[in-house]
Amino acid sequence: MRVIKWVGFNLMHNLSVLNHAAFKEMYRSAAEHLVKEYHYPDKLLERQFDPDFAIRGLLFDTRNGILMKSTFLSTVLSGAAFLGRQQVDDSTLERLYPGMTITQADLRAMKHFADPYGRLYATLVSDIIQLFHETGRSYHPHYVYQDVMHTMSVLQRGNIEPKHIVPKNIHDLLLSLRNSGRKTFMLTNQAFPFVDKALQHLVKPHMKEPENWPSLFDVSICSAARPSWWLSDAPFRSLNTVTQKTRWIPVTELRQGHVYVGGSFREFMRLANAGGSSREVLYMTAVTSALPHIAGGDPIQDLALPSSLGWRTGAVIPEVDVEVESVGSAVYKKALVKLLDLERSSTQDPHEQYDSASRAALLQTRDTLKAVLNKNFGSAFRSLGGHTHFAHQLLRFADVYTGRAEKLRIVTESFLRPLRRSLPHEPFV
Repeated sequence: MRVIKWVGFNLMHNLSVLNHAAFKEMYRSAAEHLVKEYHYPDKLLERQFDPDFAIRGLLFDTRNGILMKSTFLSTVLSGAAFLGRQQVDDSTLERLYPGMTITQADLRAMKHFADPYGRLYATLVSDIIQLFHETGRSYHPHYVYQDVMHTMSVLQRGNIEPKHIVPKNIHDLLLSLRNSGRKTFMLTNQAFPFVDKALQHLVKPHMKEPENWPSLFDVSICSAARPSWWLSDAPFRSLNTVTQKTRWIPVTELRQGHVYVGGSFREFMRLANAGGSSREVLYMTAVTSALPHIAGGDPIQDLALPSSLGWRTGAVIPEVDVEVESVGSAVYKKALVKLLDLERSSTQDPHEQYDSASRAALLQTRDTLKAVLNKNFGSAFRSLGGHTHFAHQLLRFADVYTGRAEKLRIVTESFLRPLRRSLPHEPFV
């Protein structure tokens, strides 16, 4: 196995944890924009962002308007599907998705709220649909989704205020990687003005001259235009960070402390001399759409494309830390032990699994576990005995995932490998 020599960061991983005030303000701004520009009902302005309604990684059916949690086998989960704010009963789900199964045709109409703003999108779309049902106003879910995503794209182009970014010590992380012999690079679609403002905010407590943040990276790349960056052979252009104008002089080497725009995967590998193999590069991202939140963008492609080109990939998912804390609670552990006992009992005795009392206890215990994480949808990663559609995509394309990028220091000290997992036909130990 090759040793990681280069570690790259999508800037979004630094901004993926926004505080509650940021989501609340973005929700309010989006509602105002939808009312003013798209003539949505004024009552939308009375709504506020509800942080407890949705989770990340949900699917939204643009034909039927249903927000749902799905398993990795494309099965709709009972009790985890909503039309607006109303839970959809199983009989309705069976009618729309026979066998509770999402077909390939259904998937084409599904949108995956997988990026760091997924909870915000899901909540706003559901609140709008609920409002339309309450007022008796006609609507089509496809256009609700399209209007919300376009509005969010407009708002995010206006940039996130640094005050809304949860402070993260990337300064020490970058220095520790460098001290261990690794080289680091930043690769982001964001333009330099936003990157400059955000990174100065993040490194200010640790640097006397925060404007010199490019010195922390061996290579700094802005306006990368992913996903085309991965597949094109476009050259880099050097940026004058004072005048913020690009230079016409051809870039023949990538130098520390300089900022570059554009470029491509092929040119990076050539100019950065990034090892003898793509497998020596680890690229960390926040699992966000490579497009600037344009409706229809694939939110997993920023992992899938570099993975297909041979880079090691990692995902920064803040929900990991939240779930680790929740599943460590006494309530969760007690319910989990009870659930495992009930499941094993029903497996050992074929007649037990059809006992109504045991089944009721099993369902009640599952609801207890679900409520610890989120009363409506439960875990973003787990679904009954398996994992969710979101987790499946994550496990498929990410070599490693973590709740905070700061934990990446472990790659300099440890050999990482997954634990052995039993297959269905193997004995339980």
